[in-house]
Amino acid sequence: MTDTIAFDQPTCSEYPPQTLTSFRNFWRGSDHNAVLIVQVLGGFHGAGTYDSATDPVTVTLQSEAGSPYNFSYALDTAHGDTASLTIDSIDGEAWGHFSFSALHDSSGGEVTALPMPIPIWCPSVDNGSG
Repeated sequence: MTDTIAFDQPTCSEYPPQTLTSFRNFWRGSDHNAVLIVQVLGGFHGAGTYDSATDPVTVTLQSEAGSPYNFSYALDTAHGDTASLTIDSIDGEAWGHFSFSALHDSSGGEVTALPMPIPIWCPSVDNGSG
């Protein structure tokens, strides 16, 4: 089965405040039915490339609270899922791209996305400082 979800409302954040060791790109669709999240948890050091094989990169696709849907997909290394994230610039705004091989739910269901890589662009980056 093929279906389409459009994500057109990106937000980016570096956190926690004072350490800024994590990065999160959160994509929401204007229909508020799903969110797509890519993040580096605890190993983010600024612009560069991060790979799920060696870095704490996660990708999640899930239904949004209040959505008529109920799904949650994430990288699952048991299924061989991989992801990479490249941040080209993170100076007030963030831009780069990410890609993933597939995401799985708890019953083994799989989703993929096209086209790859998925662009990242956030006009501002929240760093918890105000």
